[in-house]
Amino acid sequence: MLGQGVTRIAGWDTHGLPVEIEVEKALNINGKREIEAYGIERFNKLCRESVFKYKADWESLSDRIGYWLDYEHPYITYTNNYIETVWWLLKRLHEKSLLYRGHKVCRTVRAAARRCRRTKSRRATRPCRRIPSTSHSRCSAEKAIRRASW
Repeated sequence: MLGQGVTRIAGWDTHGLPVEIEVEKALNINGKREIEAYGIERFNKLCRESVFKYKADWESLSDRIGYWLDYEHPYITYTNNYIETVWWLLKRLHEKSLLYRGHKVCRTVRAAARRCRRTKSRRATRPCRRIPSTSHSRCSAEKAIRRASW
């Protein structure tokens, strides 16, 4: 890193499919309709809280395996600071013409089942880069892209 120090910061992703699946299982519900019936705001609150359920376990594991992170100043993906940083980065990528229109990638089996067939012909603007693939699935190498993740 050219002699520069890099702080290793812990982070808590408070969104996404794994979080939603865990909360759905805890509530014994499944799918969009049941989430809406339960209440989206209440469901989202449980999703945010569920991430921190394992905080102590992660910190303990991190110490045990010698993977030290700054747990006192973590990034949390639902905070305004984090969200504004992502928008700032997207703006910078756009200004440098690094964003382009491409196809969504099927990242997991569940995602593939839900999205790939529906979005096969639709296009989405996302920060992305091309990824090589030896797969002969519906999401072929020519169409496959991966979103930049922060």
